[in-house]
Amino acid sequence: MRHLALKAALSAALLSTAFLGHTALAVDPAREAAPADGWASQGGGTRGGSAAAADQVYTVSNRTQLLAAINNGGTNAKIIKLAGIIDMSEGRPYTSSSDQSTRGAVRLKSNTTMIGTGANTGFVNGHIVVSGISQVILRNFKIVNPCDVGPVWDPDDGSTGNWNSAFDGIGVTGSDHVWVDHVTFTDAPKTDDQLPVENGHVKQCHDGALDITKASDYVTVSYNVFELHNKNTLVGGSDSATGDEGKLRITFNNNLYRDVASRAPRVRFGQVHVFNNYFTGSRSHQTYPVSYSIGVGKAAKILSNNNVFEIAGAQSCPDVVEDFGSGAFKDNGSQLNGNSLGACGVSSSVSWTPPYASSPRATSLVKDHVLAQAGAGKLTTSVGGDGNTDPDPAPSLGCTATGLYFCDDFEGGGTAQWDLLPVAGANGGFRVQDDAADSANQVLQYTAASTGGVLALVKDSALANVPSGDYYVEARIRPMTNSTTANKLLYLVTRYKDASNWYGAGLNVQSSTSSTKVEIAKMQAGTLSRPKQVARPIAMDGPFYTVRFELKGSTVTVYLDGEQLGAITDSAFTARGRIGLYSANKSFQIDDVKVGAPAN
Repeated sequence: MRHLALKAALSAALLSTAFLGHTALAVDPAREAAPADGWASQGGGTRGGSAAAADQVYTVSNRTQLLAAINNGGTNAKIIKLAGIIDMSEGRPYTSSSDQSTRGAVRLKSNTTMIGTGANTGFVNGHIVVSGISQVILRNFKIVNPCDVGPVWDPDDGSTGNWNSAFDGIGVTGSDHVWVDHVTFTDAPKTDDQLPVENGHVKQCHDGALDITKASDYVTVSYNVFELHNKNTLVGGSDSATGDEGKLRITFNNNLYRDVASRAPRVRFGQVHVFNNYFTGSRSHQTYPVSYSIGVGKAAKILSNNNVFEIAGAQSCPDVVEDFGSGAFKDNGSQLNGNSLGACGVSSSVSWTPPYASSPRATSLVKDHVLAQAGAGKLTTSVGGDGNTDPDPAPSLGCTATGLYFCDDFEGGGTAQWDLLPVAGANGGFRVQDDAADSANQVLQYTAASTGGVLALVKDSALANVPSGDYYVEARIRPMTNSTTANKLLYLVTRYKDASNWYGAGLNVQSSTSSTKVEIAKMQAGTLSRPKQVARPIAMDGPFYTVRFELKGSTVTVYLDGEQLGAITDSAFTARGRIGLYSANKSFQIDDVKVGAPAN
């Protein structure tokens, strides 16, 4: 009898273990890799920062500590433990979408695990950016979905126009090997019924909760709670993004979708596996009526297993699975309001099979399992470390009293030393404003419209002390988000003769930091060439980058943040000329523009 009792106890323990979110091992959740039952386990697996050394384990409770933890140690494996709710606005309301984009962004680096230490950890007034990186794990915290302070009205969006906003709770773009697990996403407390109505539409300030776009790959989304939200998750951002084909391999499993109106998820191109998720809501909900749950978009290839839909008012599969054309959805074992999901009115020609082992649990167990296990606060981490959360000392900024031919730090609040040029076309605008990240400092901001070129030149009178064509020009530059053009060039202009003849050096900014460059440019007879290009990760709405462009005789050299990146030999322009700013219409902030003698 004692053996029988022991056997029963062991069986009960094993059943309890099986009921947990993931296989129970003697591994701290902060040290776990993505489990084997999802796409994140493929292509070498997703480890995030699980192998972090003790000096790369950080505990943070405010924005300053968080940003220091992200930046300290570069891309070495790191674990960031959230020890409270972090308000990315720091109690200072955002003044514009640009300000929100700068101060509200949590821009992670590769090889990072970020994990909450309890249920009351996470973010308000922030948005997590996973862009152009690899190996990221996000676990066990809450996100209040960000509310854009400047929604934009688009009269051509739909038949009657619509409001569009930026900022996803988590935005995954151009990244691979990502695991999002036990995260709770919600619009509350600012739900859509509290938003104003303008132009006959709710002035929507929420974008996606979790969007995965731009050829991201090997992603698992598991044991999360998505609630009180309209457009929840895009997989693939556009029908025209044909480069997504063969990418966007994503697994959604054991998630709770509660009062989510749509996009849970909406898929284009991807091979997406959806199993053991629980969907609950109503087609007549006052604020978040369910229009559909899973959207089958262009070239989507969705496999669905043992999902449970409890959607009041839904009569058949087309009420929860929406056909957007040319995609496919193949289901096995899912239920709608206690009955088989049935025919969905969409192609079921899905030929791929998961390359990983998965054993979806019976639908009769899905609801209770997901309600018990999904969301923030279900994991406990005790991993320790001594990562330094003090920010790096700030560089010496501003204009020194001596030793320079020219300097402008814009602390006077104006642009008296500059000619701001009326470039032909729809120009943007300049203004001196507080640095969004440091209101004690002022910067010059250019907000792009749809035309670029040489936008500003230092007045000849301000350059009177520059004795020859041998000098350096240096400035701190912060690229800003805008979508008016595919060209995103930001150059310091030197030896300027006229708009068709000058040298330049600066930043080539792209959507993915894997494609960004530092460049030397040459405009001659109206033709722009870029004789030197060096790949470097350059983020938008992130830090300032110090660009230094040195000219000495026919040698032209570029530096980024003190590192010499390359030089060319060219004698097309030798006279001092003028100094200025060029953009192929990219918004930016600039500060501490200095001109001095080159190094000997």
